[in-house]
Amino acid sequence: MTLLESQSVPVRVVNRVAELAVDRLHDKAVNVRKNALALLTCVLDNNPFAGSLDEGFYLARKKELQLDFTARVDELRAASAVPLDEPSENAEASGLASASSEPLSPEAQEHAQAMADAQTAAFLVSDDIRQDVEASALQAQLDYVCTVLDFLETLSGAFCDADALQRPSLHLPL
Repeated sequence: MTLLESQSVPVRVVNRVAELAVDRLHDKAVNVRKNALALLTCVLDNNPFAGSLDEGFYLARKKELQLDFTARVDELRAASAVPLDEPSENAEASGLASASSEPLSPEAQEHAQAMADAQTAAFLVSDDIRQDVEASALQAQLDYVCTVLDFLETLSGAFCDADALQRPSLHLPL
């Protein structure tokens, strides 16, 4: 626990430590459960998230960062040499759409969306994104916010588990 107190545990690992402690709350041995609860208390007392564990704030921040990141990716895509193909062009090229302006069938729409998603995924790992300072900073902030939200989810599960452990059991061993 001294590692947590000295802030030596990396932020991305704190959630895993909390998950392990929550898992140990179900152990048979009383000492293990007691130490798991002490570890969770230490994690909460020394959390690296600036003392703020307001889920609403982080959810709003995540949404804001996702919008900013998407806008930046769109800017980079527009400036890059490999623009995203239009779904209707993909559908026509693969013979899924007729020459008239009839709406695409659900299968053709799914195929076009899958192709667009694949192109977007490929662009997100391209050098254009990795070398862009603003996009990298937004991605790092988004990763941090997602880590905080995962941590909060783990803690809420721990509180539910601790509450369940305090209730008397109706099943008595024979």
